[in-house]
Amino acid sequence: MPAYETAQITWTLFSGHYTIGKKGTMVETLVRTCYFTDAQGQPIRSFYASGNGWAAGVIPMGGDEITTPIPKTLHMQYYDYQEDRFYQLKAELPMEKIYKLFQQKMVDFDRHLGQIVPRYNKIKVGIAPQGYVMVWAGSDMDQVELGQYWASHQPQMTAQRYNQESKPPIPINPDRWEALSDYGTFRTVLDQETFEKLKGGWLPDNQYYRQQRVKYPWRYRLSGNGRLVDLSESRGNVEAEYIAPWQMERYKTAAVMRGVPTSVLMWFIDGKGKWYYLPLYFFDETKTGGADDSDGLATVWAAFEKLFPGRKPEDNDYAPGEQDMATLDIHISDDLKTWTATLIKGDQKIPLPIFHTRLVEIEPYAHWPKVETPPEDVIKLLMNGPGDEASRAIQF
Repeated sequence: MPAYETAQITWTLFSGHYTIGKKGTMVETLVRTCYFTDAQGQPIRSFYASGNGWAAGVIPMGGDEITTPIPKTLHMQYYDYQEDRFYQLKAELPMEKIYKLFQQKMVDFDRHLGQIVPRYNKIKVGIAPQGYVMVWAGSDMDQVELGQYWASHQPQMTAQRYNQESKPPIPINPDRWEALSDYGTFRTVLDQETFEKLKGGWLPDNQYYRQQRVKYPWRYRLSGNGRLVDLSESRGNVEAEYIAPWQMERYKTAAVMRGVPTSVLMWFIDGKGKWYYLPLYFFDETKTGGADDSDGLATVWAAFEKLFPGRKPEDNDYAPGEQDMATLDIHISDDLKTWTATLIKGDQKIPLPIFHTRLVEIEPYAHWPKVETPPEDVIKLLMNGPGDEASRAIQF
């Protein structure tokens, strides 16, 4: 029996659902008990309720940190208020991939400074329109896709039937329109325009959630008056990765597929040996509010589409070579007063916008403003890593 079928992992479960409209919606989507089973088919944890955003979520009921065998199968039954539909899903998870991810370690530079901690300690479930479900492994700094799945519509089930047969402690409101227009409760902030669209027969589309998964061959580079020490990046496909100092040389040479950039935190040293923290955001957050209002990254998407036309999520498994890689160059001026972002591939150079950023001088080997330089033993760990080869891996 493979080790991953009997291994124990400590994990927290998060679940979240999609948003629609200019303000989004917080109507509960998960209303039936959902659960995971292990390789032997035994239930290892159950949960219900879903909140907050796609790919982020909040800890649902039943989601506290526990230690269990690695989950093999996800079982879900849920009701979607926006569509007035019940869905059912039985999804096989990639156990070996989960096992390898949860074996990785990192040196914490935040809440547990200098401690060796798991790189991944969360499993996240995201529900999108029309039964589209995604699952990720994540942590505070890293997130990687585990799989996409399609839940089956259950047309025979209605809100009234569910309430009668299941007798849930919190029944579904059989008046869907009352639930969706109840602006005075915590459950929804659905705007009036979107509410009227739903009443007119419009159904949310999952194309945005599927298309945002597209990956491209690219990496960051810091040029000008700065030597990059480490970075933490977030991407349009909701994956994220922290590249530690001990991973940096591999990062510069590994040909890897990534989602488009949304933001990056960079820590660097200038020519005078001073240390700096530079957060950069490539999207206009005032224009980002879910699938209906998602043009905040429009310029970034257009730039990558120009360099890599016609890519689809089905192309994500392509193994790029160095000749395929594009570079997102972050240039720091000599006086440290300006910085630019340029997407480069061969002779093509496309400037990208930068929003909401600031350059802050920090203490050597620290990561945040007003934090002192850590002790020598912590510095050694921060720069050299936990020592195991698995933790040096760059996400694929």
